[in-house]
Amino acid sequence: IAVMALDEQGRWSAPTTVLEKPYHLSNPFVFERDGDLYMVPESATNRTVDLYRCERFPDRWVHIRTLLDGLQAVDATLFSHGAKYWMFVNVAENPGASTCDELFLFHTDDPVAGDWTPHPMNPIVSDVRCARPAGAIFVNGGTIVRPAQDCAERYGRAVRFMRIDRLDETG
Repeated sequence: IAVMALDEQGRWSAPTTVLEKPYHLSNPFVFERDGDLYMVPESATNRTVDLYRCERFPDRWVHIRTLLDGLQAVDATLFSHGAKYWMFVNVAENPGASTCDELFLFHTDDPVAGDWTPHPMNPIVSDVRCARPAGAIFVNGGTIVRPAQDCAERYGRAVRFMRIDRLDETG
């Protein structure tokens, strides 16, 4: 995971590595909680979803804990709704399966220290056209919107915006 600075003249600095592991990292999802910054990078080749806390922005991140273990999970996206935090993440359940097809959902009361509980309807989406996350979930005019990758023709071909009508522990 690297960072670049943009100056006032629109020039980019050289990239600086801020997190490196002996396995692939990408798609850093960054969020704030209680005044601290946290990051959940994709680490599917390690079969984990890991949480890092920022000790010095932007270049010092410390591993806090593993949120999910033993899963080939990609593009974990966290969203606070109601009294819960929700993790939307694509999972390839079987060896050789695509990581673009099935979206899983987990929830917790505390995204830093809590256990993540799988949603009973997992996978909540089974559709290569809209399962894989494509960025932070947001609220627009009271509607929860989940950006999704359309991978039908190829990985990341397009972005679609999916409306979330219900988000609770059973539906």
